[in-house]
Amino acid sequence: MMGHTRDDYGATGTHDPLLCKAIVWVWNNRLVGLVTLDLCMVDASFVDEAKEKITESTGITGESMLICATHTHSGPAVFSLYEAPVMEKGVREAIIDTIARCVGAAKAAKRTASFSYGTAECGEQIGFYRRLRRRDGSTAMNWEAAGEEDILGPWGTFDAKVRVLGIKGDGLHLCVVNYPLHPAILDYTNSLYSRDYPGYLEKALKQMMGDQLQVVFANGLCGTINHIDYRDRDMPRRGYAAAQRVGYVLAAAVVEALRDSTPIEVSGIGKKATTVALERIQVPKELEQKAKDTLAIRKDAIPTVTDGLPFELQSPLICRLAEIAHSALDARLSVTRLGPLYLFGFPGEMAYELQKLLGESLGDIPWMAIELADDAIGYVAHREAYAQGGYETQVGATKVAAGSGERLVRQALDLYGNLHEQ
Repeated sequence: MMGHTRDDYGATGTHDPLLCKAIVWVWNNRLVGLVTLDLCMVDASFVDEAKEKITESTGITGESMLICATHTHSGPAVFSLYEAPVMEKGVREAIIDTIARCVGAAKAAKRTASFSYGTAECGEQIGFYRRLRRRDGSTAMNWEAAGEEDILGPWGTFDAKVRVLGIKGDGLHLCVVNYPLHPAILDYTNSLYSRDYPGYLEKALKQMMGDQLQVVFANGLCGTINHIDYRDRDMPRRGYAAAQRVGYVLAAAVVEALRDSTPIEVSGIGKKATTVALERIQVPKELEQKAKDTLAIRKDAIPTVTDGLPFELQSPLICRLAEIAHSALDARLSVTRLGPLYLFGFPGEMAYELQKLLGESLGDIPWMAIELADDAIGYVAHREAYAQGGYETQVGATKVAAGSGERLVRQALDLYGNLHEQ
């Protein structure tokens, strides 16, 4: 299992099945698509293998597909994160085969459809800005805060709406849901495979709108957002009941967004992608030496922690990043166009501030921002966070220098501009 530090990373069973979902859009012999996977992350090598398999077995060019992880912390590990174990090769191959089969099935089942797009606010707050400002000016994470005594408040704000694409056709009722919130409610105490709150989201939507509804969840830019309200000491912070509450509240907002949605005409589709060479974060000499000293005395057994990243696990990556500090990190970026709607695919755990920056630049057009798409390069924080400190800007948690997030947004807007002109 991937997403938390554990004594034992192995799953003991399945609470609810992990799913692969694929949508293929075809217009005037052009084709684009979206694949969502109930995994914590997918890296570039996994995505490349999946796209090669799609091309080989479906006749669809794999590069036309956007492949993203929902970011559930209760799914198997595609790659090793901080030296944690990974899935067996046979499991990896089976998942890639499943992806290709899903894309092929989507293509085979194509039918004429109408589209609508809507947004809505959640009736109850389910997402919270997790970076908190202490009285001394330092940064605490909301899972560390025991109360309000030492906290002045969050460093930022969270005001995201849920964004929904509705698709209807002959025997087809589908919605794509885009909302920025970590599916990490099922934390290190859980040992069962689960979709986390996106599973409850779909369950609730089917109860309200009928079993024929198909739900595809694509996570927004939630690198600085989770479900914990540090001011509420009695708030459930983990477990299935807490995940269910979040899923059901979000489902009610989705229903409202669909009810008030506006029809959109898909008169053209397309996709633009690029690779952006990002500057790597520099490793201070004293931090590198501390990491080397830690590795020299580190024991094989590393204690489990509830959240965050113990330095014992950071150390190998810190040393590696120090070795390659002057090489660029290649980050994948894409924009998919569905008529007036644009899907922005970003390759890391992106700060919510970057989604706000994107939205402010786009204005009133329909759009969705999707993180952990086509790769997983670690946390990509907004520029101000580097001076503030905190989990997302630790060397290892992030691999890129300050300003990288804003650069990715600018590049994404350039891709959007090129698509918009076509």
